[in-house]
Amino acid sequence: MTWYQHARSYTEAKWSALAPVSRRSVAEALVTITTALTITQRGTPEGKVLRRALLGWAFNPGTRDHLPPAEIAAALDWADRISLPVSAGELRDGAAGAGGLRHHLTGTPAAGATQRRKRSVFYNASATPSSKATWPPTRSTASSGPPPPSTA
Repeated sequence: MTWYQHARSYTEAKWSALAPVSRRSVAEALVTITTALTITQRGTPEGKVLRRALLGWAFNPGTRDHLPPAEIAAALDWADRISLPVSAGELRDGAAGAGGLRHHLTGTPAAGATQRRKRSVFYNASATPSSKATWPPTRSTASSGPPPPSTA
């Protein structure tokens, strides 16, 4: 499963419980994160088209029943093919380190509150297991203390 697929599942799971403004904030954060977690290569859709596809179609469950225009469908297909796999342990560092969370969709620097909101969405999404993914846990499940005393 790719990050793109995981983010779509996350959106579907959270959408009904979110207020309209929160829905837009989550979708915008996921667009920024998803573009940071893709491999730029030949055939990359134009940035404006990709952002419109992700914001209006991929991370908006209300549009899932509608057939997207050809250019949007091509951008969504590209995002699905190029997005990094969820199993990559570097996802968390990759999105934050790539500067993806520090900028608006237009590339201009984001305010601190915007960065924190996007980081919060990313951490929440990455800590939310998908039914199709084996996402690494955010905290170690192993005991950090010494082993229990032997009873033998």
